[in-house]
Formats: sequence, C-alpha cells, structure tokens
Amino acid sequence: MNTKKHAAITTSYEQLIAKVDRAMISKESNIKSLVQEYDEFLIDIKSVLATYYKEKLDQYFLTTDHLNFNAEYRLKMMKNNLTTAIIYTYESFTGNMIYSDTGSRYLRVRTTVKQNEHQTKIILFSNVFLLIKQENLIIVDKIIFNGFEKKMDFNITKNHGFTDIILDSLTSGTYKIEGTVQYFNRNGKTAIPFREEFKVQ
Repeated sequence: MNTKKHAAITTSYEQLIAKVDRAMISKESNIKSLVQEYDEFLIDIKSVLATYYKEKLDQYFLTTDHLNFNAEYRLKMMKNNLTTAIIYTYESFTGNMIYSDTGSRYLRVRTTVKQNEHQTKIILFSNVFLLIKQENLIIVDKIIFNGFEKKMDFNITKNHGFTDIILDSLTSGTYKIEGTVQYFNRNGKTAIPFREEFKVQ
C-alpha cells in the first residue's frame, strides 16, 4: 500500500465516522445505505492489508444476523469496528508492531525524555493511538532499570499523541516501560500492549 492510498483510506474513515456520529445524534432508524457504505469501506481496506490483518477483519462485516439489533446498537458497533479496522490498516502500512523473543506482539511507540532538576517527563507517542476515538485507559505494568524491575512513583497524563509519564528525576541508565492501552468495543475490552526502551544520560 502506497502513501497516497493510505491517505485516501484515512480520509474515507474520517468521513464515514462523521456520518455514523451524525446518525447516532439524530437517532436515525433507516441506516441501510450507511451499512452498505461501511461494508464497502471494509472491503476496500481488506484488499491492501497484510494477510494477518485480513483474517482478523472478517469478523467486522455486518451480516443479515445483525438485522436483529436496533439501529442505535448497529451504529455503535460500526463505530467501534471502524476504529479497530483503521488501526489494522495503519499497523499493516507502517509496521508498528514489534515482536519479542517469545513471539509476543507489542505496539511500537516513540519516546522523548525531558528532564529538569525536579522531575523527568517521558513523552510516549504513537500514531496508532491517535486513531482510537474511544475513551481509553493507559496502564503501566512495570518499569525496568538496567535489566531489573524498579518500583517508583509516577503520574500519567494524556497528551494528543499517547501519554506523558512524569516521575522524579531519574538516575542515568537504560529504562524499559511495559504497559497496555485498554478500550472497549463490541467484543468487550481490548488491550493493546506497548513496550519502549530509552536511555537517560
């Protein structure tokens, strides 16, 4: 998938999400054309996904079985599914997943460290998390210092790209942060693990 195609898919996603939001606000009951547009969007992005993501995307198409649900429920389902689908697209396009020695998958994030004499701010950034429109919960499971887990107090504040983790000033060395971002969709809670390593001079 080239950059132009990826940009076109992102635009289509944003336009479709806006239509779903308007339908939810106006409590529309006849959403047949919107469901058709939704399925066509999934077909379009499925054609450019890596095989791993194509198989995962199949569960998000709306079928005749979903007609048993009311329009409001189907709209919420569509919005959640669109968010997941566009994340698959971004991951497939940019290779944002990394793999550990055990085969576990983690989301790749970028780190900027800012320090002063009073505190250290670790700025984590991920384009993928920019696409998650639902309210999410960021959990830091562990902080590892020079290969050993280190207990320390910290505060988490969300930024436009992912999150800031604020700690007391850190000792020089190599740190690794492991955690998850959790959000809710039609299948319940979804947790995306992340892991990032950085150095403090």
